[in-house]
Amino acid sequence: MVFLTPIPTFYQIYKKKSSEGFQSIPYVVALFSAILWIYYAFLKSNTAFLITINSVGCFIETFYILFFFYYASKKAKVQTMKLPCLLIICGVGIVCVTQFLMTPVSQIMVAE
Repeated sequence: MVFLTPIPTFYQIYKKKSSEGFQSIPYVVALFSAILWIYYAFLKSNTAFLITINSVGCFIETFYILFFFYYASKKAKVQTMKLPCLLIICGVGIVCVTQFLMTPVSQIMVAE
């Protein structure tokens, strides 16, 4: 249900055909969080529920970001593109450190 809380905001954006000064940061961070939860779930066992919930969350947050991007001003679009790129770099760094520099036991300990 947490992934669905921005629906009134996006309805307002749709009605006014403008992002009205709203920022994309919460949606990009929520997407990043869902991706990290999926990565954690792949490190653990018996986590189908966790993977399912966060996969749906990734889909919803991606939709929000694309919807925001469509109605955003040029300045907001540039910021919306910079933030995911930064988080992708951070995410790749996290995955590389945990996958290549740690043993499987310590990977789970770091993830917890």
